[in-house]
Amino acid sequence: MAEQAIIKNRILLGEGKDEEVFFAALLEFEHIANVQVMEYGGKRRLAASLKELLKRPGFGDVVALGITRDADESDASARASVESALAGAGLKLGAGPGQPLVLVHVLHRDGRGMLEDVCLSSLAERPELECVNKYLACCVEKGQPHPPNPAKARIHAWLACKDVREYQLGRAAEKQPPLLDLGHPAFDPLRAFVREVAG
Repeated sequence: MAEQAIIKNRILLGEGKDEEVFFAALLEFEHIANVQVMEYGGKRRLAASLKELLKRPGFGDVVALGITRDADESDASARASVESALAGAGLKLGAGPGQPLVLVHVLHRDGRGMLEDVCLSSLAERPELECVNKYLACCVEKGQPHPPNPAKARIHAWLACKDVREYQLGRAAEKQPPLLDLGHPAFDPLRAFVREVAG
């Protein structure tokens, strides 16, 4: 986690920079201004990042800490991993003596996946997604190996036909007007989570 001053008493953590940009756009969409977004540098860095965060000036004033993580292969395993990282930092889910309210949201579609899968759910009715699917299928048919991460491959292919710099998911959310419909029902659980962090 890059050193970043704590300037608000409610914090939302995302896995990486792309998530940080995406969540900042989502908070703006929800008209939430009292939550600070940070990234923790990937799931393997969560435990160390939490320990670092606790030592920063101003953390004693934090009243809510929201942590997001991709489910990857399993929602349950991802939750267990976050709880282990929390325990390593001396924190636990919920509220407790001497700690902020700690909330966790695992990003998935049907128990597996990641933020890209949630976004793809919001794009399911978009006509251009059919072109994306045909393109990736054609690549495989012509001898290219199956993408190791199909959701990321589909999102990157979709972004390639949009006016967005760096082909990053977060940029699609922050662009005005947003390329992603952040009011889509696919984002309902995530919007509810950020509202909970905001109090």
